[in-house]
Amino acid sequence: MSDSLATPEYPIVCVRCRGARARLECWPGKFVLKAGSSLTPPTETVRKHSSSIARRWDRAIQEGKIRQEGEKWVLAEDVEFDRPSAAEGMACGEIKRAWKDWKTAEGESLATWRGFLDLERDLEFD
Repeated sequence: MSDSLATPEYPIVCVRCRGARARLECWPGKFVLKAGSSLTPPTETVRKHSSSIARRWDRAIQEGKIRQEGEKWVLAEDVEFDRPSAAEGMACGEIKRAWKDWKTAEGESLATWRGFLDLERDLEFD
């Protein structure tokens, strides 16, 4: 996946986990999981203990936002989230350390952008 769309203002980050390879565009309070990202469905354990991830996955499949291509699951259209952990749940089928797991092409974690993204979001509501 190319990160050629990245701007100096806001990062485009990627995550690789459990077979998923996903791309996320970030703005203050808005995290967009990009179409074409490969996804990994929630495990039975995650389904049992994190029903919100399972419900979001199932709803996305019903709405045609996730489709199966052979043995792979692919995001058919951009999906917006209000936090990176929700995007990680969709991409990886589980949530671990979203602010640290999402990384720029240079290997910089999204956590290094957290203060900037939170500050910008706080300013939008003033």
